Amino acid sequence: MNWEAIGAVVEIAGAFGVIATLIFLGVQIRQSSMATMAATFDAILAEWRQLERNSFIEHPENIRVFADGLSDFANLELNDQRLFNYIMSQYALFIENMIQQHQHNNIEYNQLAPWINYFSMLIRSPGGEVWWQQYKIILASNLTETMDEHRLKNSTRPNIVDLLPYFFEIDQQLAEDDDA
Repeated sequence: MNWEAIGAVVEIAGAFGVIATLIFLGVQIRQSSMATMAATFDAILAEWRQLERNSFIEHPENIRVFADGLSDFANLELNDQRLFNYIMSQYALFIENMIQQHQHNNIEYNQLAPWINYFSMLIRSPGGEVWWQQYKIILASNLTETMDEHRLKNSTRPNIVDLLPYFFEIDQQLAEDDDA
């Protein structure tokens, strides 16, 4: 074997080494991306739990304001409108964060879609619709465009009031129980 043949073998071995390195790097990048997506979604779920805890679990009296606001925002007392606005704004910011995470490829669409559906059900309710039309002008355009498109495509689907009527009849049920 001459030096040229040995050099060719070394070059071939080097090429295989480069290919193996590229494959290894590709696998590492994919695993890193999957880990980032999992961590991002875990953080999103933690944010959701905190939002629910702050809004309702630690302050159960807010449930009535939220339910009444979704049914008839315009007829809430002023302070209840403010509280309802605060709760809905928190939901809007949560959804906006999810949309941004999806746009940056940190979560997949199948992780985003259920949350968009949920928020859409809220803003398609009678009171949610009034709130949305009043407040969407101060929200980010990526959120409002996404939600308006979704609302339009899903206008025949039930809103949250229609879907969960028992949630909105709490006061009526409590009054009936008191009368019995």
